[in-house]
Amino acid sequence: MSIKFADEIVKEIKDRGEIQVQEGYVTGEEFEKWLIDKNINILTLEEITNNLNMLNSEE
Repeated sequence: MSIKFADEIVKEIKDRGEIQVQEGYVTGEEFEKWLIDKNINILTLEEITNNLNMLNSEE
């Protein structure tokens, strides 16, 4: 059931086409490309916590 629902969502997104945004705004895809171009990494809270735990265990 959930796979069928996901397939329907993907089809709707593809059928919808590109998202039009107002001037001065960007889509998530454009923002992601900008982050990659600038070599900026975004960590999740879990990744930050794991990194801090690893650093603390080395002391």
